[in-house]
Amino acid sequence: MGKIFFFVISFLLLNLLGFCQKNITIDEFFNGVYRVTKPENIQWIRNTDKYSYSLNNSIWMGSAKSPKAKEIATLDIINKLLGTSVDQIPEFTFLSEDTIQFHTDDKNMVFLVDFKKKSIISKITVDSLADSISISSINTVAYSKNGDVYIIDKNRNVKRVTENKPNITSGMSVARNEFGITKSFIWSASENKVAFYEKNEADIQSFPFVNYSSSNYPSVSYQKYPFAGTANEKYRIGVYNFVDSTLIYLNSGNFDGYLTNVSWSPDDNYIYVVFLTRNQKMLTVKQFDASTGNYVRTIFSEEHKLYVEPENGLLFASNQSNEFLWLSEKSGYKHLYHYTVDGELLNPLTSGDWEITDVVGFDNTGKNFYFIGTSPGNKFGRDIYVVNVISLKVTKLTNSVGVHAAVLNSFNGTVLDVFSSNKSVYDISILNNRGEKVQDVYSAVNPLLGYSLPQVGYDSIVTPDKIVLNYKIIKPSHFNEKIKYPIILNVYGGPHVQMIKNIWLGFESFLPYLLAEQGYVVLTIDGRGAYGYGFNFESKIYGELGKVETIDQKSILDVVKKNSWADTTKIGVYGSSFGGFMTLKMLQTYPSAFKAGISMFPVTDWNLYEIMYTERYMGTPQSNAAGYQASSVLGKVEKIKSKCLIIGGGHDDVTLPINYYSFVDECVEKNVPVDMFIYPNAKHGVLTINSRFHLYQKIISYFDTHLK
Repeated sequence: MGKIFFFVISFLLLNLLGFCQKNITIDEFFNGVYRVTKPENIQWIRNTDKYSYSLNNSIWMGSAKSPKAKEIATLDIINKLLGTSVDQIPEFTFLSEDTIQFHTDDKNMVFLVDFKKKSIISKITVDSLADSISISSINTVAYSKNGDVYIIDKNRNVKRVTENKPNITSGMSVARNEFGITKSFIWSASENKVAFYEKNEADIQSFPFVNYSSSNYPSVSYQKYPFAGTANEKYRIGVYNFVDSTLIYLNSGNFDGYLTNVSWSPDDNYIYVVFLTRNQKMLTVKQFDASTGNYVRTIFSEEHKLYVEPENGLLFASNQSNEFLWLSEKSGYKHLYHYTVDGELLNPLTSGDWEITDVVGFDNTGKNFYFIGTSPGNKFGRDIYVVNVISLKVTKLTNSVGVHAAVLNSFNGTVLDVFSSNKSVYDISILNNRGEKVQDVYSAVNPLLGYSLPQVGYDSIVTPDKIVLNYKIIKPSHFNEKIKYPIILNVYGGPHVQMIKNIWLGFESFLPYLLAEQGYVVLTIDGRGAYGYGFNFESKIYGELGKVETIDQKSILDVVKKNSWADTTKIGVYGSSFGGFMTLKMLQTYPSAFKAGISMFPVTDWNLYEIMYTERYMGTPQSNAAGYQASSVLGKVEKIKSKCLIIGGGHDDVTLPINYYSFVDECVEKNVPVDMFIYPNAKHGVLTINSRFHLYQKIISYFDTHLK
């Protein structure tokens, strides 16, 4: 094993001065003692060099030309101006230097304010039953209520746009938020038109959820849930025109697949849709007339024998309707390609054994495109880049090792660099388009000064088959190599998640650090299937989930176990969602390696999970019966020899409760000891503060009982 470089999160000066450092506690964590005070709603003000954010219940404004932001409004001022009584600054957007749009937290009021005159220009009250609300910068609104789309125009007129029959829903996200679909409404560049998804779930069966908190007689609600291999949602895309008050639908035909990644041309004339086949092996980009809905042409297609996964639409510069950028994994890594709307590939813009993880956008010239990506020089982090689409020059703007995010000022190409690392809590600075620092904007105070904190280290190994695997190891602050420590493996193991990032501890789950201070060494690994390492690394899981992932988790666990301080008789494992599934797979695959495991919200049989995600990596149960059987943790519960706790939510609409009930039922039938705890009305992951406090306590208590 190579030398591990530890970022020891302790403050030696305090020790040298004789001060006694405090210990972190679960009570203080959930009471917000360790919460980082940092800006929210960070934004540039259009066509200026000024920026704004909210902090400590005030709105602040700064400029690249001035060294310090100034407070321009407090919560009391905002409440007095709006006539509200909210307890935190509402969501806001600067439409100009003097005009602000506010959207209250209860999501039913939109205010347009002349901040210079301290007066309300307009106020819109949205129906309190609205399910999703989308507000344009020209102060029009689109929302969904009871499955139908409603709009509010510039004259504050409310219009119901659709008249849907049962099982049809408009104006809500579709495909269970897969394929990068997060928006219910997609506005055109002028915002005079808005597109929305519509889904037909008539062929999908419903799953019941019982609400035990309403009365002595519980109520039952139902949710449509498409299991792998069953009937899918059917889609179409509507377009409402605010200018002539018309609604049309794109003529997409009877397509048995997914309509994903809707994009507008900058001139409002066309809509581009990425069609993805049901088996997710082929995507096709198609162009439609935004006024008639008629199909115009096919731009290009991409195909892979395993799967393709479009997560972004076409990326247009505001001044260019005939060319666009496209993100593709066809090289094995996610990179940018420059196309014409005729489907001609002009140039690949990026390449190499690294990949783009987030798009930021174009500057006003349309020549420079900003994005976030991985970097060989920032192995466990993210960097900000800009590529010139004319010269093809790629510039990495950031040098600090850690995780960078960017808020782009398209007016002049500067960015607000939001940075965190294991040694830096949260810093914001302004960078120009050459990566030169213009100004330090904000640096968060470390709320854990004076505390005794764990030692966090990052390292990698190369497996016998030449695969590089990254991992993180967290040791107690009082770590002593002469003492034996129990080990806990914190596992996820699935796609779309990268566990190993060089980011300040307060921005991750705090549980591993609490466990370390209880006397455990906590180990976390990015095995094959994890995000951020390229398509070839992620797609190794195809066809049988849990196979190569368990091999990788065990390989690094075996390396760490060779240390003299490792108590190899006391090893635990825990994880949630895909990590809950992986926990059970680890306990079954390596029963002698573990003494205890905690599986939270697990998939136990991929026949019981949703179409969109499962069929991408597994195909259908009909086409890959052997893979589904091998991936399932059902039918083999007797292989588990350690203590095992199953934790779930009675209203889990992601991994349905049938997953854990089926597992426990089989344990009962085969007389396999298992513990189970259900949060009766909780959704996936247990979201309330009280529930999570209870969950953390239960996890720590369970490991203390069985590993010490």
